[in-house]
Amino acid sequence: MATKKRKVNDENRVFNSAWKNEFAFTEINGKPMCLICQRTVGVVKRDNLRRHHERLHPEFKTTYPPGSDLRKNKIQAWLACLQAQQSVFRGILNSADNVTESSFTIAWNIAKAKKPATEGEFFKKTLADCANSLFSEFKNKDSITRQISKLQLSDSTVTIRVEAISDDLLSQLLNHVERAEYFSLALDESTDSTDIAQLIIWVRFLKVDTFAEEMLALIPMRGQTRGEDICAAMMSFFRGPGKNINLKKLVSVTILTWLRPW
Repeated sequence: MATKKRKVNDENRVFNSAWKNEFAFTEINGKPMCLICQRTVGVVKRDNLRRHHERLHPEFKTTYPPGSDLRKNKIQAWLACLQAQQSVFRGILNSADNVTESSFTIAWNIAKAKKPATEGEFFKKTLADCANSLFSEFKNKDSITRQISKLQLSDSTVTIRVEAISDDLLSQLLNHVERAEYFSLALDESTDSTDIAQLIIWVRFLKVDTFAEEMLALIPMRGQTRGEDICAAMMSFFRGPGKNINLKKLVSVTILTWLRPW
């Protein structure tokens, strides 16, 4: 007797929109992703999502009771942050363009090495000069050299790439801080080489299961640097466009002070 084949829908392998509020999951590229820790689950099955949610995030149902507006608003806020993050990434790479991706990688390495943006053209010329000998035995050598020639690495392009990467990193950091249950700040004020006071804001928060410390902002202070001025600059940053951080989660603020010779 022929056995009846089981359908995928019968096994709940199609993502159910109700799981967003039930388990704080959404679907990314056909895979369910947890909105709390941003981990994906391999198989789209309700039991897998429930098991992940109950084992890794047992406190979520207590903080955000099922069916409550608090829970719905929190999940909607996470979804909005995720969509904003994806739109930024799509803005950087509108298509699977290997040449564009490579130029971003080169710009990233130039910025990490603290080299000037003009190094991009130097790198491109060096790579093109080496290509003939480096890929001489490759059958697709001509295709490789053509790809190298398409690299856009002028100083202005490298600058734009670095700014786009910087904006994306800040967006991801703000997203992580917004997701955190609590966070703390450390403020440091010092004067740069041009005699302009700079306020550095450091943030510390719990990211999944480890504490993360990142520089959140560098704010020039062209006026006075009294306590009230530092506080005003900090609040101006958090109230700025694109910021959605709940300051009620802020548990402490540390102001770093240094001994001055006067």
